[in-house]
Amino acid sequence: MARMDGVTVTGIKPFRKKMKRLPEKVRKRVVKKAVTRAGAIVRIHARKLVKKNAIDDGLPNGHLYKEIVSKTAMSKGTPVVTVGAEYYKVSVAHFVYQGTPAHDIEVPWRSEPLRHPGSRPYPFMEIALRQSRQRAQSEMVKRLQREITKELQKK
Repeated sequence: MARMDGVTVTGIKPFRKKMKRLPEKVRKRVVKKAVTRAGAIVRIHARKLVKKNAIDDGLPNGHLYKEIVSKTAMSKGTPVVTVGAEYYKVSVAHFVYQGTPAHDIEVPWRSEPLRHPGSRPYPFMEIALRQSRQRAQSEMVKRLQREITKELQKK
């Protein structure tokens, strides 16, 4: 389930000259804000997909959609956003994503196990990235433009 898929952002050439005028620390902060916003767009879309296709099981603990998060960290000086389900909180994300094969379920009060037909895979993260990629890119460019302008006005 841990598949890496990147997004290459186009349309930021006009900002390069302005970015070079900013100090390195400020530049990283500006780019990190833009990347974080792009990750939030994908996260929101993934949550909508999972919630729309969820079966209400009546459990009070909520559903997988609550556990889909986006985290931004620096990797070799470049901000990287990771969007996905927190596995330690929800142990069913990989079952939803990859599906399950047919299997038997042991029930104590039955003499024979129940046969579960399995479940179809629903790769919600790939679908979310594919469907929200354009919007995430445009939001990232907008955020870059706004943050660069704001930082240059401080000078």
